[in-house]
Amino acid sequence: MDPPNGRIAAGHDGLIIQTAYSNGYVHTIHARFERWDGPPPADDWEELWAGPLSLKSGLIGVAAWATGYSHHMEFNLGKTGNTWSTRVATKILRTEQEPDFPHAFARIELYKIQFWV
Repeated sequence: MDPPNGRIAAGHDGLIIQTAYSNGYVHTIHARFERWDGPPPADDWEELWAGPLSLKSGLIGVAAWATGYSHHMEFNLGKTGNTWSTRVATKILRTEQEPDFPHAFARIELYKIQFWV
């Protein structure tokens, strides 16, 4: 898959999510996978993308697009060869900006990737 034009790109067997602070800011990213029996309830997270996602293996994982990052996680959805209804949502937590400091001290990006049939 090609990198996204915006924040997210979806294709057969994969998603690419570009972080909000990819332009040189140091920040922390946390992702959570959720499998639901039906559509999850609405909440106040920002929806980045929703749509069908076909996964041959039934596995979905997170890995850095750029080299030099060794963090990897994987989630088994329990069904192979399935097309899942999928929603990617985000919430960005940051400390308050202080006078005479250029940016907020900390930025944490949270991502929920939700799947249901």
